[in-house]
Amino acid sequence: MKKNLRKTIRIISSLLTAALLISLTACGSSASSSEVPTVEGAKYVFKLAGIGTSATQIDPVAVGIEKGFFAEEGIEVKDVGEVDVLQFVALLESGSVDAGLTMESDIVAAIDVGADIVEVAVGPAVTREKPHMAYVVLENSPIKSGADIKAAKIGLTGLNGCNVGFLYEYAALNGIKDPARELDVTSSSAPALLEALRAGQLDLTALHGTTNEEVIKRIYPDLRVLFTDYDFAEDRAGDIGWCLRRSWAEEDPDRARAFVAAIAKSNNFVNNNPEEALEIYRKVAKTELNEKIFQTPYYAKDGLIQESHVQYWIDTLSKPNSFQPLQNKDIKFEDVATNKYNPHK
Repeated sequence: MKKNLRKTIRIISSLLTAALLISLTACGSSASSSEVPTVEGAKYVFKLAGIGTSATQIDPVAVGIEKGFFAEEGIEVKDVGEVDVLQFVALLESGSVDAGLTMESDIVAAIDVGADIVEVAVGPAVTREKPHMAYVVLENSPIKSGADIKAAKIGLTGLNGCNVGFLYEYAALNGIKDPARELDVTSSSAPALLEALRAGQLDLTALHGTTNEEVIKRIYPDLRVLFTDYDFAEDRAGDIGWCLRRSWAEEDPDRARAFVAAIAKSNNFVNNNPEEALEIYRKVAKTELNEKIFQTPYYAKDGLIQESHVQYWIDTLSKPNSFQPLQNKDIKFEDVATNKYNPHK
């Protein structure tokens, strides 16, 4: 597994890169949505995916729609249903969706290979109490520090993005020079990984969504948090960015500004009124909430993008042993993201 991991990750990266390039050549839609609003007072239509489908955390967009924040900005939201997140860029560039969320690491990697997207706001962000990911072992595990993971059997839900990105950074900080070759990593579904951990088939896995250490201890008393992304990157590495097609955003900046303003209002409302936001979400969610592991993340104040956070991923992916090395070593913050559409800039 160790010798094949880098090859596996590069194959995944190559397939994603090919998909991105195909989407670039196949894209022939207009710069912005040509749909005519059907709601009185609306000036813009935004096609978004998966609204209100999270069972484990509040969706600020669903809450913002209910509170009227999007309507206030002249936006009619159309839910196109759930989509394949691995097709995020292709969907965005083809006009199948008008905006979408993904990790800043993935945004940097996509733009590096020529994707016509730009990050315009941040949705979920990170605090010490609510990191992006928590890597866990059994409570009685002999693994006590980063130095111990070199001999560990590790299971993750994916072999790209934040999954291996955080693992590699933590490993490198603990003396493991080439994590892709030196670590034993496999992938499977989250339930299967927890089952394998408890059966002794794995030594280490990671949790998304439920990342607060106190919550983890309450829900999973047999597990212990070994590290989180906040432990080594603080709040810089876990931002999930809202992206638009760069070409239409530049041609129709008023539409872009309206969307970012609505996102900022939604983020701030959920942060400042968590109990009311939860009650609203209970009513509008399209799935039954999993109360056992439900955890509301922190959402970026005003939706503002932090340059140092984007730069973290540019620097990380520029390293020789990165899980997805950048082709363009001169890529800058301005190539990836902008706050120019944000009323709070």
